[in-house]
Amino acid sequence: KDEFKKQIWEDAKTQVKSEYVLDKIIKEMNVTVSEEELEAGAKRFARSVGMDPENARENLGPLMNKVEFDLKAQKVFDYLFEHAVIKY
Repeated sequence: KDEFKKQIWEDAKTQVKSEYVLDKIIKEMNVTVSEEELEAGAKRFARSVGMDPENARENLGPLMNKVEFDLKAQKVFDYLFEHAVIKY
């Protein structure tokens, strides 16, 4: 039981650190998403959790912050993959 709690705590700390760094990168790169991207992201997220995608933005409420963050994070990852230089 204690080992399980310890692992959950370590996973949570790693997640928070990752999101903190990613948020800093998003702000530094001034990453934005359009209204169309937000709308599409909201519908996609709603479908993924079994919600009706119609009026998804209104129905998701504060979860829209997560949708927006995830869309921006994906743009950062796409940029990093496009510009990665792999050396052997």
